[in-house]
Amino acid sequence: MSGVRTAGWEAPVTVAELVNAGPLAGARMYGAGEHPVRGVRIVDELSVFATVAPHTAVVLTGSAAGGGWAVEMAMRRAWEQAAACVIAPSGGLSEHSGEVLAERLGVTLVFVDEDPLLVALRVASAASRPDAARTQLVARCATRLAEAGPSARRVLGVLNAELPGTAVTFLDRYGLPLAGRR
Repeated sequence: MSGVRTAGWEAPVTVAELVNAGPLAGARMYGAGEHPVRGVRIVDELSVFATVAPHTAVVLTGSAAGGGWAVEMAMRRAWEQAAACVIAPSGGLSEHSGEVLAERLGVTLVFVDEDPLLVALRVASAASRPDAARTQLVARCATRLAEAGPSARRVLGVLNAELPGTAVTFLDRYGLPLAGRR
């Protein structure tokens, strides 16, 4: 793959890319996730938001993640600062409330089940080298596809596992589905 560049590979990763096929795979995302992520900021108290730059993934810890009220206030502050998203530990806010708030404010909210500091490191790595993050995904998919062999069912399984949130369907030359769901 040396020397091959695809336009847009060096563009910032989006929140959706981080959740669908990156370091946040398996997290629950509420909101469109279309905003680019140019940096990461760990926020342990709401006063830190005054220094959050636009297009930053905000990772909540400490008192900023301590309960529904704090997460809701963080979402509002993230909107004011034009943050890319808010990443919060599961349980800080009900999933339904998070979904409604993300939709209303237009700020993507991501709930994670693991240590927010580890999540922040992985997101920072992907945000700092978007081309490397995308290349890693392609390499992992290529390896798993080679292992799947010629079975359409196994290939679909690999693609659906590696690209969560997408629906993969194989079509014949007339556009009729051969395998997968439309």
